[in-house]
Amino acid sequence: MARTSKTLKPSTYKYVLGILPFVIIIGGQFFPLLGVIMFGCMALAVGISLFKGRYFCGKLCPRGAFFDTYLRKLSRNKAVPEIFGAVWFRVLWVLFLMGMMGFRVYRSGGDIYLLGSSMVQMIMMTVVIGVLLGLYYDSRVWCRFCPMGTMTNWIGGGKDPIAIDAQTCVDCSKCYRVCPMDIRANYYKDTGEVSHSDCIKCEACVVSCPKKSLSA
Repeated sequence: MARTSKTLKPSTYKYVLGILPFVIIIGGQFFPLLGVIMFGCMALAVGISLFKGRYFCGKLCPRGAFFDTYLRKLSRNKAVPEIFGAVWFRVLWVLFLMGMMGFRVYRSGGDIYLLGSSMVQMIMMTVVIGVLLGLYYDSRVWCRFCPMGTMTNWIGGGKDPIAIDAQTCVDCSKCYRVCPMDIRANYYKDTGEVSHSDCIKCEACVVSCPKKSLSA
């Protein structure tokens, strides 16, 4: 069953940011040190999550920006199977990719160029997985089980939540239909805050709400 196409028009900077993964993948074949950027992105995501939850995922992640801008236009926007958001599935991916990263760091033996090359390969692998799944399902399906997304969920999920006005919300579920994470914002109206730990602060629900009941 097809989902509603996401209605939030990406900011201009996201079209530039979305190219970065491919700059690293292609450029990394000649300049392996580009792969080290991955560690900077990870540190930034974790740091931001302490105060704003998964804000990095929705606003600053290069891979996420690509999904929002370029892949979204090609995606079938199909409903995403629940398995991709299941806790056990996400934990497996954290263990798998973090284990792989640890192994590659160890194998590099302190050689920064070999380490960078290994990170480029990991970036390429995750982008390919994200693109293939995104084409068939929803463009941001990767974000359901992305290891960094899962870890920022654990660290600061629910912080700096979207506000919701219970007085004006009419339970139309438009927020759910446009949310890339399938969050039903209206279910949180009694608390006044959409405190779901996987909210990526993309604000698609804010823009799409016909009653302007949601605000960032």
